[in-house]
Amino acid sequence: MRVPRITQEFVPVLSGPANQALAIARGLAGHGIASPILTTTPEYDPRTADLKVLRFAPLLALPNFRFAPKLGWQLAHEPADLLHVHGWRNPASDVAIRIAQRRGIPLVVQAHGIAFGHRFAIESRLVQAARRAADASIRPLVTRYAMAAIAATRQEADELQRYGFPAERIVIIAAGVASHFFSLFRRPEREQITLLTVGRLGPLRNLEQIVRAVAILREWGQHVRLRIVGPEVSLAVGQAAGYRVLLERLARECGVADAISFHGQQQGQELVETYQAADIFVCASHYENFGQPRAEAAAMGLPIVATPTGIGLDLLDDGAAGMLFPAGDPVVLAAALRPLCERAELRRQMGAVAHQRARMLFDWQQIVPRYASLYEQISHSFQKALLCR
Repeated sequence: MRVPRITQEFVPVLSGPANQALAIARGLAGHGIASPILTTTPEYDPRTADLKVLRFAPLLALPNFRFAPKLGWQLAHEPADLLHVHGWRNPASDVAIRIAQRRGIPLVVQAHGIAFGHRFAIESRLVQAARRAADASIRPLVTRYAMAAIAATRQEADELQRYGFPAERIVIIAAGVASHFFSLFRRPEREQITLLTVGRLGPLRNLEQIVRAVAILREWGQHVRLRIVGPEVSLAVGQAAGYRVLLERLARECGVADAISFHGQQQGQELVETYQAADIFVCASHYENFGQPRAEAAAMGLPIVATPTGIGLDLLDDGAAGMLFPAGDPVVLAAALRPLCERAELRRQMGAVAHQRARMLFDWQQIVPRYASLYEQISHSFQKALLCR
């Protein structure tokens, strides 16, 4: 079977769609499924040397918008039993969806938060109007023609149903975590508690709430520090730069500049060691369709304190692996963190449960066979429908 995979972003870009496309394509080779990747990210990455990757330099490149006409031509001629498209409402994915319909090829789409995540983006009115126009064009087609829409969480499955996909065509498959993260590290008891948050910096991440919670915890006598890991990236067209500067100013105003450090982008062993050096993982995002760092933190055996969005609902809803808190109130966040700061045994218990759940939910060796099975089912159903006609 041959399943070309279309993704606007691909490695070396750090993003959920890029990392998932890489891991799925690589894993499918072991199941006899060829999955060449077509992308509008032109930069080569040596990690893809074992895969067939067709990179098309865009004529126009903006955040979430890369126009590359040659990709469409390639898709019109690329051998395929099924097309798997990561996201939509961007030129690469939308062209792939239309070509799949035109060629009569079964289609699988993967949401990556595209259905309603835009509600939390900071966009100009012009960009909002363009997005609505693009959505009005592609939404009827993708919800009608896609034979499966893949959601990463229960929350996203609900969003896809409200977006217009029939419930019977929505499949929940969590994103996976690289094998080197599955390390239940025994953390020593220490006087100073290290809070960790990981992810691309931007207003959607709501890091102000964490900074203020650190100040409150220090007022309550808790000796804590916060490590912020991730690059500052514009997550929407028109989003102003300077979010890290804003956070640094806020830390000074709150009197906790000495307790907060910024570490930029980290990968591989460096990121693993950062998780190992932390005691509690915290995420205050207003919205996540999944939340890859929370999955990585769980795999590393960290207790997690997070907002009820993305994988947080699936991972933490019973309070055994961590705690949920609402976005907005730093006092509520500080109160959720306080018992974990005070009790090492509670941190160990919750971290162990988080690690166990990560093994069940986020192991690629468990996830990839689900894609292979889904493709086989769809191909069989599609061929059967053709015979009936």
